[in-house]
Amino acid sequence: MRVGAVVLAAGASRRFGGDKLYAWFRGKPMLQHATEAVSQAVADGVLATGVVVLRPGDACGQGLVAAQGLRAVIAPDACLGLAQSLSAGLAALEDADPAAALVLLGDQPLVGVEAIAAVCRAARGIPAAIVRPRYDEEPDVPGHPVLLRRDLWASIPQLRGDAVFAHLSAQGAETRTVLLPGANPDVDTPSEFDMLYQRGRHPASPSRDR
Repeated sequence: MRVGAVVLAAGASRRFGGDKLYAWFRGKPMLQHATEAVSQAVADGVLATGVVVLRPGDACGQGLVAAQGLRAVIAPDACLGLAQSLSAGLAALEDADPAAALVLLGDQPLVGVEAIAAVCRAARGIPAAIVRPRYDEEPDVPGHPVLLRRDLWASIPQLRGDAVFAHLSAQGAETRTVLLPGANPDVDTPSEFDMLYQRGRHPASPSRDR
């Protein structure tokens, strides 16, 4: 099954108070963790291709994406919510003709190739329209990355806002989960960013670049 990745990185970071995707985490911008995981998964043959959705004017993001050998996609209506960014990313995957899209969030720096491979592998044996992980350290939190089969894509442009996967489930799309170890929290606020350090996932650092 051919799977293309869409990394969503077009948010305005309003709750963070600055551009969180370029906050320094483990020696590199936060977004780079997700792009490197996708790039490695493409090199390993787990993914067929990958695109990264950016907001207009994000020159820093375009340079970072190009350095990973991925394709940058600009979402002109990204300010309207995740649905618009996802629509732009899915449209960019059409030429690669994948059977499904794996959706990652650019503000989840703990995502790794192992999680990408596990979700793709599980989807091959699960006929559900949506396949997503649950992490054993966060069992009550719906996890990412999320695999969306191709027959769902046409409904995405009609959605609005950020609750895309909840809307799809409400419309009858079957969702199945795969249990994975660890956690993969997203970062919306400075306090959530600090929690990544407090949980011991990063060496002690006297400062950080926001």
